[in-house]
Amino acid sequence: MTNEIQTLSKKSEKTRKLIIDNASKIFFERGIRSVSVEELCRIIGVSKGTFYKFFPNREALAETVLDEILLKAYPAIIENFNSGGDVKEVLENHYQLTVNLIMSRMSLPMLSDIESQIPQLWERIEEAYRDLSRARLKALKRWQKRGLIRKDIDPEVLNVLLEEILTSIFRPGFLMAKDLTIKQAGSTIRAILLHGILEINQSRD
Repeated sequence: MTNEIQTLSKKSEKTRKLIIDNASKIFFERGIRSVSVEELCRIIGVSKGTFYKFFPNREALAETVLDEILLKAYPAIIENFNSGGDVKEVLENHYQLTVNLIMSRMSLPMLSDIESQIPQLWERIEEAYRDLSRARLKALKRWQKRGLIRKDIDPEVLNVLLEEILTSIFRPGFLMAKDLTIKQAGSTIRAILLHGILEINQSRD
């Protein structure tokens, strides 16, 4: 009996993972609100009964997908800020982690639907932003003590400035209005933070 229970448990977990993995891809490509439970089941290849065994509705599935992304991404991103690396190393790692763990799994349609249709999930994202802001501030203060950033720059002010820039730019409404992808916006911010805005070979007056 124990072996039968274990076999059923493994099968159930495999089915649940199948639903989550496929839904993650579908939500990335099409967003959340445009795909019904019926269509999800048809694409994934499971019955509605099987779907409802694991998730009460589409929003609960979206929450699970988001949790999996955040639980994998943000601890690694915060750990990077807490590392002993220098400014350029940490910022470059931050960009790569963001691309690989978030941008590759969260699309603009998906973010837009979360912001407009599932406010409790958007709050989850903003909570992650706040955790990231605290880790970034600690890193800024540490870099300043090591003489890696200018002494005349207040870390608190710089952190708020960065936070406002990031949260404003990565709003779905802004990106859609400017016809920008998440990756394009991220690449521009990376270039500014790592290299500034001036051409290296600019002429001097």
